Amino acid sequence: MYCGFHLYAAFEAYWTTQADHLIPQRLIALPELNGLLQSHDVFRGGPVERDALGNCVTACTFCNQLKGGWIPPDWERMTREQIVDANRVRLIALRVRHEREFLRRVEMLSQRRTSMERSATGAVTRG
Repeated sequence: MYCGFHLYAAFEAYWTTQADHLIPQRLIALPELNGLLQSHDVFRGGPVERDALGNCVTACTFCNQLKGGWIPPDWERMTREQIVDANRVRLIALRVRHEREFLRRVEMLSQRRTSMERSATGAVTRG
């Protein structure tokens, strides 16, 4: 839903699927928001429940973990699709940062491994 990872492309991918909740439980639990939530596009006049169909979107585990309980500013005036789009924009930016860090660490580990292999090879040929 957010990152474009095809969650139904393979059996293993399917099992990383999670339900992301557009409106977090902490807001649903606030009695003073009940009227607003009841009329909000996410719930479309239906029951204001955490697992209401309109409140759930499919997400990969990584995106769902990154998003956590975050909700866009001014969500009250946004449609469901606008909330999804705001989540997507934020999560893509966060994923890019995490991917850069991942690549940096992979490169560092690769260099360390190469250095260790050279040291081991040198010790064997000198011995």
